[in-house]
Amino acid sequence: MGVNDSWAAGYRSATNPMNKQQVLNLFDEFDIIEFHERDEKGRTAIGKIKHWHTLSVIAVKRA
Repeated sequence: MGVNDSWAAGYRSATNPMNKQQVLNLFDEFDIIEFHERDEKGRTAIGKIKHWHTLSVIAVKRA
């Protein structure tokens, strides 16, 4: 979850939002195949509008 997500603060459960560099730092020993950042308004599964900020990574651990 990115820092701009509506649920990054004040959500009913604790969250651990990260910025792009923090996420990339988690993959220091990996080769990143694909990185995608979504930072936009959209609908939840129940149809409510919220701000989505997600960071998706596909990576392979170096041998």
